[in-house]
Amino acid sequence: MLTALCTSKPQNTLVIAAEARKTKPASAQELRYGDAAAAVIVGSKDLIAVFRGAASLNADFVDHYRAQGQQHDYVWEERWARDEGYLKLVPAAIRRLCADMGLTAGEIDRLIVPLALPGVAEGVARAIGVRADALVPQLLDECGDAGAAYPILLFAHALEVARPGQKIVVVGFGNGCDALLFEATGHIGSCNPRRGVERAIKRGVEIADYVKFLALRDEIDLDWGMRSEFTNKIALSTEVSAQPGDARLHRWPMHPYRHRAIPEIPCERES
Repeated sequence: MLTALCTSKPQNTLVIAAEARKTKPASAQELRYGDAAAAVIVGSKDLIAVFRGAASLNADFVDHYRAQGQQHDYVWEERWARDEGYLKLVPAAIRRLCADMGLTAGEIDRLIVPLALPGVAEGVARAIGVRADALVPQLLDECGDAGAAYPILLFAHALEVARPGQKIVVVGFGNGCDALLFEATGHIGSCNPRRGVERAIKRGVEIADYVKFLALRDEIDLDWGMRSEFTNKIALSTEVSAQPGDARLHRWPMHPYRHRAIPEIPCERES
């Protein structure tokens, strides 16, 4: 999204983010991660929010990774990731943004910190002096940590209830941190998506069967029966080879559509 915002193009640009990470059964990530997708259009007409600027910092900080050939992430110790990563890099990026934009922390109306560890978002707000009520809800109970889609998902959710003139800061974390500043315009009242975040959450369906959940996530190979197969196999048939009047014909019930009796034709040898 930052690339699209910083590139001057006359046409609209559709930015899509989606995430569906596999997790080991009974792991902490299984309880925290969620699958989601979000999209925004970056353009220059009838804007509901204006991009004011951004600040970035790079850091070779890896809080999780996936080795080649592996299906699941390896996650480092959470306390180390929180203290040495999130609570140091994220406040530094927001302070740099405020300094570049001439903005004070008290002027931030909505702060989006898409980090799912408990207390991290509140710790970031305290570190930079942002009001606690300015934090955008992280929707952990509703959809979980949405990974790459998390910042745009929370941003879309914040725009659904934003008011004109509100300043919104969106944070993105990964090998450093990005902090983006937006300001809602007078067109924000016309933002009424047919399938917004709030409506998507209300349309959710709860799965209480854990085995079914694991099967839908392809963590176990569950037998769903023949009717669930996508390809049709060749139908089986039964052939009976007998001579007319053979007693076997009377012992085998014949169905006109599934079985047929084939009389035996003697073969003559050529002399």
